[in-house]
Parts: sequence; C-alpha cells; structure tokens
Amino acid sequence: MLSTNPRIIEFCSRWKARHPRLALLNAIDNAFPQLGTCALPIDPYTLAKMRGIWNVVEEEIETDGHIVSVKGGGYVVYLNKRDSESRKRFTLAHEIGHTFFFDLSMNSDEELNVDEKKSKPMRV
Repeated sequence: MLSTNPRIIEFCSRWKARHPRLALLNAIDNAFPQLGTCALPIDPYTLAKMRGIWNVVEEEIETDGHIVSVKGGGYVVYLNKRDSESRKRFTLAHEIGHTFFFDLSMNSDEELNVDEKKSKPMRV
C-alpha cells in the first residue's frame, strides 16, 4: 500500500488491491463488465446512469462540474454549459469516478457535494 490516506486504504481494501490503480481497475471492471467490448467512443452518459447518476444538468457554474449525492440514493451531476462537448464528457467521466469513493462509507441519509475547488466532499 502506497498511501496513508484512510479513504485510499478503504478503497483498496474494498476492491481487494494493494495499489490504488489496481483497485480502480477492479472497481471499473465490476461496475462496467461490458466496457471492454464496447465500440468507441464510449458514451459517459450511459455509464453515468449505470452508476446511479439520475440527472446531468448543464448550467453556468464556476467550475467544470460537480456531483451531488441525493437523499434516498443516486446522484446529480452539474456540468458547465460553457464548456466544449469534449470537456463535458471528460468532466462527466471524472464525476463518475467520485461515485466509487462515495460508495465506501457514506451514510445514506446524508447528502454529499464535491466542490472541485476544495477537492474534497462537503456535507450539505
């Protein structure tokens, strides 16, 4: 294990890997088993639905995007509507990545918002 960060350690433990990169590959393989056989380009909006992202909202915001966990389960992602389509796709994929960490130990009664400026989850 390379990290002393408790969230990284928990993530590696959850996905039975000694290294965060391997843990992430295990998580992706588990969440999207058909990904290796998909034709390119891969649609991140489809992957978002598979990860419980109910809605992707485009608004004028100060960051490229952020994700909010909603009570009862699921997520909403906000993307900056001023960004290019390729940037929105990248940002959505990035926000999908956050869901793997939210799954670890989040209390289902809490809402969680990731503020990209602060780079950490914020309870809301």
